[in-house]
Amino acid sequence: MSSVTALLVVALQVPESLQDTGERPNRASVEFSAVRQAWFADFRGSARVDGGAIPGTRINFIHDLHMPDDEIIPIYGGGDISISVKQTLSKKNRLLFSAEYWAHYFDGHATLSTTEVLGDVIFPAGSFVESHFHLTSLTLDAYLVHEEKPFRVGGTLPIHVVSTRLRIDNPSLSSKETIRDVCGGFGVFADVRPIPYAFAGVSAKGVTGFEHVGRSGGGDFKGYAGAEWGPFRLEGGYRYLTYDQSFQDQDLRYVLNGAYVSFSLILRF
Repeated sequence: MSSVTALLVVALQVPESLQDTGERPNRASVEFSAVRQAWFADFRGSARVDGGAIPGTRINFIHDLHMPDDEIIPIYGGGDISISVKQTLSKKNRLLFSAEYWAHYFDGHATLSTTEVLGDVIFPAGSFVESHFHLTSLTLDAYLVHEEKPFRVGGTLPIHVVSTRLRIDNPSLSSKETIRDVCGGFGVFADVRPIPYAFAGVSAKGVTGFEHVGRSGGGDFKGYAGAEWGPFRLEGGYRYLTYDQSFQDQDLRYVLNGAYVSFSLILRF
């Protein structure tokens, strides 16, 4: 993933004094933020992909392939881009559009204790294999935000795109399978600023697959707190992300959960 860090936030707010006069504001309020985030995530999961004539086995990423059960996942520009646009609807209600993208490789080396089947390829027990699991996540959100100082609450309509690629190799065999899904759902969040510069909140989202409703989907849950002073914002919290897909010829399950920390530099114009 790229080491470039970038987060763009654009806020367009019409002053109250101009809302009823038909006048145009002299300038908009614009914010540009550079953000670097690290997620200290515990990882577990499994996958199964049937071949044309043989059923696949459920392959556990940790126990069977010895992939790492904890990883530091960076969320930042180049690999992870967040773009937000806010437009004032009224004094207390606003629309917010945002996007989050990240990708990560999980690699493993193992001597198989049992025979495993991925697609059309059979890997016999006792063979040494190298494995690679590439997970890509894209989430697009449309928020409706209501503010009653010091509180802020809202709902979101997320679209979540999952793309994974599992590859297993030994000296004589190789198999690579890709699983993708597009989900939609609903989420809520609430946060509070108990004192100037400090904030805390929680959020929850649930999604299900568009093509096979109820056969795939997951949840994304966060608790967070931090401080914002001038152009600086520091946030830390805990995130739990789960996904489960169960189709006739394939299934995929994974969970990522752990603490995260992010730092933002905000430039306002």
